[in-house]
Amino acid sequence: MKMEQYAEFSKELVGRYMAAQEETNELYKKRYIPVGSEKLLEIVNAKHAKPDDEDELRRFYNAVFKDSGISFDAIIGSSGNVVLREEGKTVKFNDIRHAGPDYPAYVNSDDKYNLLINAYAKKDIVIEIPEDSEKSINILFAAINEPLLVRIIINAGKGSKLNLLEWYATAEGRRTISAASHRIISEDYSKCEINMLHNESYDTTVLNIYDAKSLASSSLKMNYFYSGGSVTKAHGTIEAHDYSSSINVNEFIFGSDGQKMDINTNIINSSSNTTARLATRAAAMGSATCYLKGFSKIINGSKDSRSFVEESGMLLDKSARIDSIPAMSIDENKVKATHSSAIGPIDEESLFYMGTHGVDKEKAKELLVNGFFSSQLGSVGNNQAREAFAAIIRVKMKDGSNIGKTPKLNSSGLWFADSGSDIFRGHYKYRSEKDEAQD
Repeated sequence: MKMEQYAEFSKELVGRYMAAQEETNELYKKRYIPVGSEKLLEIVNAKHAKPDDEDELRRFYNAVFKDSGISFDAIIGSSGNVVLREEGKTVKFNDIRHAGPDYPAYVNSDDKYNLLINAYAKKDIVIEIPEDSEKSINILFAAINEPLLVRIIINAGKGSKLNLLEWYATAEGRRTISAASHRIISEDYSKCEINMLHNESYDTTVLNIYDAKSLASSSLKMNYFYSGGSVTKAHGTIEAHDYSSSINVNEFIFGSDGQKMDINTNIINSSSNTTARLATRAAAMGSATCYLKGFSKIINGSKDSRSFVEESGMLLDKSARIDSIPAMSIDENKVKATHSSAIGPIDEESLFYMGTHGVDKEKAKELLVNGFFSSQLGSVGNNQAREAFAAIIRVKMKDGSNIGKTPKLNSSGLWFADSGSDIFRGHYKYRSEKDEAQD
């Protein structure tokens, strides 16, 4: 693709973005958070004082993360600039403006915000894990002076192992965008854990769009942490694509101080003997609003497959709101499938009990929120991601306006329960042989 063709295609994408609806699913049209098409274009097209070059990235890291105990193998900025450590060489970059003639086919025409990202992203960030190799990578994505719009391609080769942390942060004091579009392939017999932690400043609109597939006998775990930005829109599809593959999606959401979060996650069983699990925990304080839209689909022919959607919410204040809308579409008979939803206020009896034992009310709330997330956090294999989210909880519980603040990692006093391996265990619609034996 020549530069003139790229510019013309980018212009076409902007037109399609402006024409596309914010919510196309009839199930969710009464429960979604509008962002505003022109508002985002205004931010993207605004003049910026300076680019996010390598010097700016280093300065931002030293100012925000140096004393936090958090380390990264790569720091990537809005213009595609990067600071790499030696072990970060697995991360590669392709200039989209010089992409091949098949580039237009890459774009998902169904998603409004994916069109925006593809119209303005400058480079593909490519993470390739060779066959039978093992990699652990931590990446910081930073929007300092410019909005961040990036495309990320992750390919874990046959038999490989990958543990990846993507941390998204933005500078305070300016309206900006933190937007990423992912395409992820976990090839045959590979084992991947991908963690995406969004802890942007309050002036940020967060967009997280993704499409992931787990191939034959592979295991793909996706952990999403949402705690930053004023508005978060997440829309993704994760597919157990081939025989005996598994996908395990964990979502951790903590909203405060008027934050609005719209989380739409689709899991799909596309082949026989596949496992798909989506577990969401959301806590809201102040006047935060959160929509949880977990959807499971089992395609015809996916015999002996298992699918589970679980959405749980804790309301810390009367003005907080969490709406849970789990749904399933099952086109195969010989399967195990279930969904559940539970939203409620923080347990006043537990607060009273701890108060009688000398625990003040604010500390008791923090302990209950930690306990609410702990069983699911126990399934996260990346220690830095797990401890960081626990630290973010502590920071926000002290003051709900602490949005986007980088915490110092401190594992003392933390405990995480093991969530177990049976995705249906304890659910009223399914009893395992182990459960029956214990009765």
